[in-house]
Amino acid sequence: MHPFVERSGDAIIAVWESYKLGISFEQFREGAYGLTAEVTVASTVSAETRHGPVRLGLLSQRDIRELTTDCGKRFGDIAEWSLVIPSSVTAVLDEYRSGNAPVRLCDVPNPGEPQYLIPDFLLANRNVFLSAYGGSAKSIIGMAIAISVATGEPWAEMRPSDMGPVLYLDWEDEADTQSRRMAEICAGYGLSTLPDNLYHWSMGTPLKEAQRAISRFVRDNGIKLVVVDSIGAAIGGELTKDDAAIQGMVACRNLSPASRLIIAHISKADAEKNPGERKTFGSAFFEFGARDVWQAHRIGEPGANQISISFANTKANHGQKQPFGLRVVFEPGTIRFERHDSMMSIELADGLSQPDLVCSILRAEGELDVKHLEQYTGLTARQLNRILYRLKCQSRINQMTDTSGKNTVYSLNYQHRLNQTEDEE
Repeated sequence: MHPFVERSGDAIIAVWESYKLGISFEQFREGAYGLTAEVTVASTVSAETRHGPVRLGLLSQRDIRELTTDCGKRFGDIAEWSLVIPSSVTAVLDEYRSGNAPVRLCDVPNPGEPQYLIPDFLLANRNVFLSAYGGSAKSIIGMAIAISVATGEPWAEMRPSDMGPVLYLDWEDEADTQSRRMAEICAGYGLSTLPDNLYHWSMGTPLKEAQRAISRFVRDNGIKLVVVDSIGAAIGGELTKDDAAIQGMVACRNLSPASRLIIAHISKADAEKNPGERKTFGSAFFEFGARDVWQAHRIGEPGANQISISFANTKANHGQKQPFGLRVVFEPGTIRFERHDSMMSIELADGLSQPDLVCSILRAEGELDVKHLEQYTGLTARQLNRILYRLKCQSRINQMTDTSGKNTVYSLNYQHRLNQTEDEE
């Protein structure tokens, strides 16, 4: 007699139909003492329905004998344990070592175009990274995307192709903080009721250790999207170590069939680099393990009630996506998102001289006063006044008063040859 062996996520299960038993092997580890796994024995015919999980050395005859004895004591004679346990270990070892069975590619159905949970942004059933430096509202963006999938409301003018339950795995904030944030974002969406299918899980253990419980929750609740906030805290190891990054990304992949939005950090040094040169902090295997990488970059310093963010698709395994921009507007009890693609012209202006940067921002934004130019450029009012005076003397900008007649604003002089694009010349 031999068990039927099946895979479920990172688990391998030996099923004994004649005995109504299932023996699950999870959390495989290769170590100094050989291969080990967490083993759980479950029965549907015994009063004692469950034993484990226990850490079992799959090559240790002593461990196998001890598990055989323990199952006999717990479940009684419902099965021939001296056959069931050793045969299960042997079958699972063979399956683990062989990996997924090879297939002929000609027999695999053509999936057609890539499937997206949020069109042109979030691939379905894949690891997708959202990287940003501190102050770029990445957790707020993650919650906004979670609400979008849970309710079907469009985020950044992109409506989910499917909607359903969402799980927010949080290593950084508590449920009360996220509950308030959810209410404010829902108010910005114009929702009168809060979604009852958005789950928050405040995590205290590394993702790899909690993966089994998370995977079970994903399957049992039909989760469409898992948000990991953030991967650095989730892996519970040194971010620069390749093995920690690989294990973390495999753990995320094993949360299939849900899509995974993985929030990550960019260092301050990288945040100050030009677009295309910024990298997620830590091992390169973080980005290697993602099918898409989006970078969210705050433009200028945060304002009193809004910040401007550019989004660039820096890695794309299924076709390059167009960059776009957002304003995140904070009002009492409300957080709103406004699509503003001209933000990208400001983002691409990184590395320009300060006068050219000011002109690029005026091209994108229209009329601005010194206060708002401070927010967009990160320059001080003293620096800006000197730059604006020089640009005005060169006739590259126009100075005027706003509609109230009280504030001085500046606009770009499109007729000046230095301000003209190739199409305008």
